[in-house]
Amino acid sequence: MGAACMTQQHRLITYIIIVAIVVAIAWLGSSSQAYTPHGVFLPSSKQQFTQLTPEEVNLSGNNGSVTGTRIGTINIQSYAPNNDKKVIIAAERYAAQLAAAHGANHVVVTLIGIDPSAKTLTLQAKALHT
Repeated sequence: MGAACMTQQHRLITYIIIVAIVVAIAWLGSSSQAYTPHGVFLPSSKQQFTQLTPEEVNLSGNNGSVTGTRIGTINIQSYAPNNDKKVIIAAERYAAQLAAAHGANHVVVTLIGIDPSAKTLTLQAKALHT
């Protein structure tokens, strides 16, 4: 009876170790990493403007009421595993950084959306100096 009891204890310990390893692998594999947007500023004007800070850049939708010198186009993409507002905010902040680096004080977002099947956010915008 003593040998059978030890065998059951060994099995129980083995099961606990296996469960702990599986839980650890699952936990490490599901990181809550923040995804950084990547993009490009494509200049459309040869005119040079003084760099600004991103806080000096206004963002708006494509309503047509903003006028100014178009100095470039901004294209941004980011991995978006879900429809998280944080991903959109990060893309908008990055658009402001790109615009500010080229002297644009206004960004008119012409397209923004998340493709859930590709898990990708896309932002396209016009950079203006008003």
